[in-house]
Amino acid sequence: MEYLLQVKIGALIGLLLLTLLFGFIPAKVKWFRDTNGTEAHRAVLSLISCFAGGVFLAACLLDIIPDYLSDISAEMDAQKLETSFPLPEFIMAAGFFTVLILEKMVLSFRQSRGAHHGERAPLLSENGHSHSGAATAADLEGSGHHVHVDFQAHSPFRSFMLFLSLSLHSVFEGLAIGLQSTDSK
Repeated sequence: MEYLLQVKIGALIGLLLLTLLFGFIPAKVKWFRDTNGTEAHRAVLSLISCFAGGVFLAACLLDIIPDYLSDISAEMDAQKLETSFPLPEFIMAAGFFTVLILEKMVLSFRQSRGAHHGERAPLLSENGHSHSGAATAADLEGSGHHVHVDFQAHSPFRSFMLFLSLSLHSVFEGLAIGLQSTDSK
């Protein structure tokens, strides 16, 4: 078997095992499922979420955007397209706003289709009074009230959509590895 194929199969198996290992940790370790955790528990989960967000932001700013800008500049040079307008940045911003507009349209459509009022109502309004009967943060602290939140309440549709999006992401990740022409890439 040629060396490049061995590298691709090794990367495939490595990515599969790493994804399964780190994907099952929150499902198997009771500490991650504890919704009534202490303040330290919440702080650790918050730090883990912040670290994950930082990884995605760094991957975008340090890897994806520079590669995109160099590739599209090379293609514009190959097509002999000269413009003083920042076309690559405009395409990137247009893609971002397209996704943002689609998300807002879906959320608006979902709200207009009769979603429960409690799911749409803000917890706190701008003037400090809630329309859904919930007290403000100051009222909660001063009166001894507490709020119950069920973090385990996920619909099967949301779980399926998460599974589908992660599976689709893995397919594209595998295609990116499979299409490499040299073992150094």
